Amino acid sequence: MDNNTILHVSFDFWRTLFKSNKMFSNARVNLLYNEYNPLGLSVDKISEIIEAIGEKIDKINSITLESISASEMNADLLINVGLNPNFEDLKIFEKRITDLFLEYPPILYNNITKVILEKLFESNITLSLASNTAFIMGDTLDLVLKDEGLLNFFKFQKYSDKLNRSKPSKDFFNSVYKSALSLNERIILKSNILHVGDNFLADIQGASNFGFKTFQINSNSFSINDIFNESNNFPFSNK
Repeated sequence: MDNNTILHVSFDFWRTLFKSNKMFSNARVNLLYNEYNPLGLSVDKISEIIEAIGEKIDKINSITLESISASEMNADLLINVGLNPNFEDLKIFEKRITDLFLEYPPILYNNITKVILEKLFESNITLSLASNTAFIMGDTLDLVLKDEGLLNFFKFQKYSDKLNRSKPSKDFFNSVYKSALSLNERIILKSNILHVGDNFLADIQGASNFGFKTFQINSNSFSINDIFNESNNFPFSNK
């Protein structure tokens, strides 16, 4: 088996395996508009605030390589809509948002996802998840994986809110590497690990700089179905 054989695959969550559910986005905005809106902000303005906070935190995390918590983001959101929440207020709001998120969970980006994961799993390729988090915590994403019947495919999950490190940090990918080494004795080199994601900076550049092989999907012309191609050296036929 050569040094470039892929023995472990690490998957990003957002816009790689799953995409946001528009019904959740609408429900969150409507909750804020109807019950957390002392300034009488419009639906569009509340949507803009949520988007702006998400973009700001992405930029900060990509610079510091640390992870700003979901609680900090949600507190920022409540402050920006004109509230002055205390700790209890924040926790009540977060519980309501989590309930809405699980009522309108993310949607699989590709209907063939489970088939791909099954083929990898049955071929003795170990799998893991490696994702930055934002308004929604990693523990909640695990509930989504469980409900979709995907959680058992993954030997471990690495979330930025758990590690306090964000992709493209080398520390983040080193955590993936160490866990993969401990569970798959066939892995010798970093190049035995393939990281699959949509974001060039966080996923592709970050994992590649660490030494993993990478495969970008969904933000380009490739999808998860293209993982079995001549560029990815799996220890079985890619056809």
